[in-house]
Amino acid sequence: MVDVLGRSGKTDEAWELIQQMPFEPTTSIWGSLLGSCRKYRNIGLARLAAEQLFKLEPENGGNHALLSDVYAASGNWENAVLARKYLTDSGAKKDVGSSWIYSKGKGHIFGCEKKEDLFVQTVIP
Repeated sequence: MVDVLGRSGKTDEAWELIQQMPFEPTTSIWGSLLGSCRKYRNIGLARLAAEQLFKLEPENGGNHALLSDVYAASGNWENAVLARKYLTDSGAKKDVGSSWIYSKGKGHIFGCEKKEDLFVQTVIP
C-alpha cells in the first residue's frame, strides 16, 4: 500500500500509513517511500526514509545513491554530491549497473566499472 500511495504521488499519505502500521517498517517499505520521493521530489521524507535504510542496511550503497538521485532530481546538486561522497566514505557497496541482450542465440552483457577516477564500459561475451 505504501508503494501504491507513493507511486501515485501521495508520499505524505504513504508516510502517515507507515506511522500507523502495527509493526516495524521493513527495508522494502522504506525503499519504496524513498523511491517515490525521488519521483515526486519530496526531500524531507526522502531524508527520513534514507536515514532508516542506513540503519537497517548500512552495507547497501544503493540507498545512498537513491538519496543522491532525490537531491539531483530536485536540483540540489550540492547535497547530491555529498550523498555520493558519503557512499564512498562509508564503505557501503553499490552493485555496478549492467544491461544484457540476447541476439542470435548469444547473451551479451554490458557494464560499467570504476577504475581509479574513470568509468570504463565493458562488454562481456
